[in-house]
Amino acid sequence: MANGDVDAGDGASGAGAPVPLLIEARQIAGGLLIRILDDLDIATAGRAETTLETVVADAVPADGGSLVVVDLGACFVDMAGLMPLIAAGDVARRLGGILVVVGLPSVWERVLPTLGLDERLQRRPDLSSAVADFGPPPEQTPPVA
Repeated sequence: MANGDVDAGDGASGAGAPVPLLIEARQIAGGLLIRILDDLDIATAGRAETTLETVVADAVPADGGSLVVVDLGACFVDMAGLMPLIAAGDVARRLGGILVVVGLPSVWERVLPTLGLDERLQRRPDLSSAVADFGPPPEQTPPVA
């Protein structure tokens, strides 16, 4: 696949066939940006969890410190679809990295604390705030004399 796309489904259609899940990954300053291009729901959660855990594990170097941003764009996320994001965040933390989700539907801002999952899923409204809050520090430029 081109441009870092990861096809987490077999693309089959029809009754009983898996729903395709398309994930795009590319390097950003200090880490990796993963874009989810399909809904995260009960139909895609299993493939999403396996794929995200693998991509995150490959993205975080042995010495940790890497940022992984998952951009949900405008995709639908149900409870089953939330779990792969939490599992991928756990993988990133275990390896010394951090996973930040951007574009999470606002309803989850109220639900996550109620479920006790608020601390397990870092969230920011957009990519620039995720990089600003969790990415590498900006290059230090010496003062002009």
